[in-house]
Amino acid sequence: MVERERLLWVDLMKAVFIVVVVLFHCSPHRFYIMSVYPVFFAIAGFLFNPQKYDSFLTFARHRCRQILVPYLLFGVVFYALWLGMAWVHVHRTGEAVNYWGPLVEMTTGYPTTILGAYWFANCLLVMQLVYWALLRWVPQRWHLPVTCVLSALSYYMYYTEFWSLTYMVLFIPFYVFGVQCKSFLSQRHLTTGWHLLVATIAAVAIMWLLNHAMNHWHREVHNLLMLVLQFGLVTYFFEMARWLAGLIKGTWLARATTFVSVNALVYLAAQNDVILYLHIFADRVLHWPNDWSQAIAITIVTLLICAALSWGYQGVKGIASRRGACSGCRGT
Repeated sequence: MVERERLLWVDLMKAVFIVVVVLFHCSPHRFYIMSVYPVFFAIAGFLFNPQKYDSFLTFARHRCRQILVPYLLFGVVFYALWLGMAWVHVHRTGEAVNYWGPLVEMTTGYPTTILGAYWFANCLLVMQLVYWALLRWVPQRWHLPVTCVLSALSYYMYYTEFWSLTYMVLFIPFYVFGVQCKSFLSQRHLTTGWHLLVATIAAVAIMWLLNHAMNHWHREVHNLLMLVLQFGLVTYFFEMARWLAGLIKGTWLARATTFVSVNALVYLAAQNDVILYLHIFADRVLHWPNDWSQAIAITIVTLLICAALSWGYQGVKGIASRRGACSGCRGT
């Protein structure tokens, strides 16, 4: 199978929003980032190509290998680190610790203790498997209306964290939007400075409106606005990414964004624990006030550590693929 040429503007979107998520997790004051998740899911839908797979089992095997293998690998690593921290806590305070709790969370697909940000990848896995069934049993023209209705109703359904099923229902319209509107999302361009200015003002107004509605309006109104207006934000970020990609094309920044995009799962898996340990070091060793200066510094260090882990993870994958190739050669 020939690897498709990478799209720099898609890599740029993923890299920028990964940095935003890391900063969000580091910051002392949580700012509004709800628009990030629809964009991520829309990107995944945009890149989805069902013609690559001859059957559901082939597709499921491929996606499980991509998502669950690093999930288990980083789960083992960070559970071991968590055990060390728990052991120190028990001997200092004498408080009881539920050593099985993180393992139970791992089996439920919502590992808040050791891989908190990884809920997105597990949610995406379930979403893609569900969408494959949707492709098989529901006419394509109904995909977006049906998923939008389900998303609107998800606020009134029974909430469950099991493999992020509630979030899957909530965000699946944006995945379907990415799948069905590829030409629309890839052809719209911010051709002039005036278009850029107007689109940016509109996007900022939408984000302000969503934040205001969340804090001051009835929940039903906010939920409806969330579902409808996010499609406009997704379109804006796709357009903005293509515009920015044209500016950085061929530079070291382009290579850096591609590297971050390729290793997105490593950043998802590692960031929460790295941030936690850096916060502990800053608070207890450096006695650094938990303000924006600490948040920005921890964000930068977290990204550097995740980059180093990504290099190591790529090296492990390369060794494993070479061994597999050698085994295949010996078997022929």
